[in-house]
Amino acid sequence: MGQEIRDGQFGENLTTEGIDLTHAAIGTRLQIGEVVLEIAAVRTPCNDFKCWMGLSGFDETAWVKRFAAERRPGPYFRVLSTGTITAGDAITVVHEPAHGVTVRDMFVALTLDRSRLPALLAIDGLAAKARRKVDEYLAG
Repeated sequence: MGQEIRDGQFGENLTTEGIDLTHAAIGTRLQIGEVVLEIAAVRTPCNDFKCWMGLSGFDETAWVKRFAAERRPGPYFRVLSTGTITAGDAITVVHEPAHGVTVRDMFVALTLDRSRLPALLAIDGLAAKARRKVDEYLAG
């Protein structure tokens, strides 16, 4: 990329290593330290992201397209159990739903291939914003 990317550059507030969250199913629950998190939705690139990249010295003209092309959006988590997380804490998968709809699948359905939106209905507790997108698609 031609320059160093600092921690938090993409707006993340939790950075993980050793786990592929792109291919994790929506609804997967992770325990990190005392905290239990559930993958609830996906991050989608927006104008704020594009502007932030530009203000940080990156070429803002290509970031949203590049982010979408990589199809590695990263998840948003629900906090199911609060507590303390410390750098180096193990990440343990404590629940994986059987529906198989991954973070990548949700991202593709919401941004690149709307015909895949109905598959999101398999997700228990589907995030309200995603549910609205599915309902709008089904309504025609």
